Amino acid sequence: MSGRRCSYCARPCEKQEKVCEFCSKATFRFKRPPGESSTANTTYMVKDWTRDQQLPTALNRLRKAEEFTDITLICAKGKTLPCHKVVLATNPYFQTMFSTDMRESKENKVTFDHIEVDIMAELVSFLYTGEMTLTLKNASSLLEAACMLQFERVQEICCEYLGHHICVTNCLEMWVLADMLGCSELASKAEAVAVRSFKDLCTGDALLSLNDAYMCRYMSSKFLHTTPAEAVNMVVRWYTHDRDSRRNVLPNLLSQLHLTTTEQLQPTEQQQDWAESIDKQIEQNVNFDGLSEEEVSVIKESLPRPSSHSRTDRPERFTEEEYAVLAAGEKHLKPNSNLSPEFGGYDRRFFITDISLFCPKWGDDFLDTYAVDLPDTGLTGCSVAVWEDKLLLTGGDGDMGTCTALWCFNLTSQTWQFQDSMCEQRSYHGSAVINNVLYIFGGGSSGMGIREIEAWDLVTMEPLRKRKRALEGFSQAASCVYQGKIYVFGGERYWREEPLPWIQCYDPKNNAWTKTESVLVANKGSAAAVLGDRILVVGGELWSGVLEYIPHTAQVSTLAGLRYPRAFHGVAVLSGKVYVFGGKDVANNDETKLYDLPTERYDAESETWVWFDSSHDNLRSYWGRVFGFGCAVYPAIQYSFD
Repeated sequence: MSGRRCSYCARPCEKQEKVCEFCSKATFRFKRPPGESSTANTTYMVKDWTRDQQLPTALNRLRKAEEFTDITLICAKGKTLPCHKVVLATNPYFQTMFSTDMRESKENKVTFDHIEVDIMAELVSFLYTGEMTLTLKNASSLLEAACMLQFERVQEICCEYLGHHICVTNCLEMWVLADMLGCSELASKAEAVAVRSFKDLCTGDALLSLNDAYMCRYMSSKFLHTTPAEAVNMVVRWYTHDRDSRRNVLPNLLSQLHLTTTEQLQPTEQQQDWAESIDKQIEQNVNFDGLSEEEVSVIKESLPRPSSHSRTDRPERFTEEEYAVLAAGEKHLKPNSNLSPEFGGYDRRFFITDISLFCPKWGDDFLDTYAVDLPDTGLTGCSVAVWEDKLLLTGGDGDMGTCTALWCFNLTSQTWQFQDSMCEQRSYHGSAVINNVLYIFGGGSSGMGIREIEAWDLVTMEPLRKRKRALEGFSQAASCVYQGKIYVFGGERYWREEPLPWIQCYDPKNNAWTKTESVLVANKGSAAAVLGDRILVVGGELWSGVLEYIPHTAQVSTLAGLRYPRAFHGVAVLSGKVYVFGGKDVANNDETKLYDLPTERYDAESETWVWFDSSHDNLRSYWGRVFGFGCAVYPAIQYSFD
């Protein structure tokens, strides 16, 4: 308890509360007025708690019954909404309208031709009761109406709701709407999604409808990760979509593009080579069909050229990359020969409590280790998933046993926050985020395997019930998400330590599990990642090879194995390449001679694995012997880690 006292009975109460628990449960309470002496004729103030809920409900009931209503809101298509003027006046927009000598105040009618009655009804309901219904269909219209009518709280709620539902299909529309309404935070978030989704947007027609101002902002973004040919192709398509109105702005738009070669920039004295490389890419890969010679000439002449003051290092816009994030885990230690074998030969467990970010940057490895420790003393067998700019860490096993905690690491503020407790204790499980829902599956504790799948709505941070149980309980399995479905490969039955020859698939849309059998996946401690239209299952304790699974045909085949066999490691796909980090060295049977495993990368063209030597492997010394850590990929994000 804090030093705060109840405003009615003076009992201690919680820091954020004005009344104590006793008074809050009573229907009414007496309060002695300040300065009153304790006499038989003392006057008391009475507080009836039920009125706080009864009054809004009663007023809303009267509104729906059209009783005592004294003003009518006329919406689109002439549909009406009777209300009480005194309730509407609690909103600053209506208060100003009713307190001045305006026509609406005298006629007791207010017309909103451009607002649908369903949207206005939600705003009015929020004004009466503080409740409204939000959906993806009405949120944008509610935000627009809330901004116009000065419903600041509704505006804040709609922005947060829409911010959680920005995707490739609506990011451009959301960006323009939020920017026009002055919702800067939502606009920045939508713009960031649009910029990093260029590869998807450039093949469709969504960008073609942007006006010249927004197109210039979009294509000139320093975070736009694209090649010169792709950028120019997109501008050409945008221009030909409406030649007449865009002819005059074309040169200015082209001059603002950030063009770089596919190789590292040359020194200043070789600027001519740089320009020739750009010209060659554009000449070979840009589609000029349908353009006149004059238009092609204007396009080529308008492109930016390197000056004598051009930067020769990596352009700033390329700070936007995909990052692999590694969190928690346990370090493989040498046994202590002085300890009794009954204790396993180990005197302690060494847990990793840091977060590291890895990005292949122009052939050089990049590692940033945050000086932000995990909130727990140490965990192994935890699982991590990425949602927006947040890292969600669940479960794990530590010195205090298997935990149920769900922690959230905010990448922007670099802080940890406890979110909630899972329904089950889990370690060596899997997790994934699909459509703003966190799915947690598999794993177990105390010798018990868990078939139940947990689902958490990340917008409300509430668990969703009625999820189908997995067909086979599993732990230490490989898992990943492909086209909105969760795939689980192998693992073991938690209580039997028996490898499972199953590929299980969970479809959240239909809430259904399916499984197919393959003896090749009967493994544990492996990891999976999506590479194009296939899934690679890498390493494992029983067999440290590499499997290729094609979801469309359900075919499983073997690929070239790792150069350094390992299990309980991390795997991530960055810029179209597969990287493998850390893990247990399963090829070494002599634990007195432990080896730091190097980072490996899969070369799809030669179908071989290559490893980094120690001079280019910043991860090796820190994560080389760490196992059971969480590994996920942050998509292209606009944050600098330098």
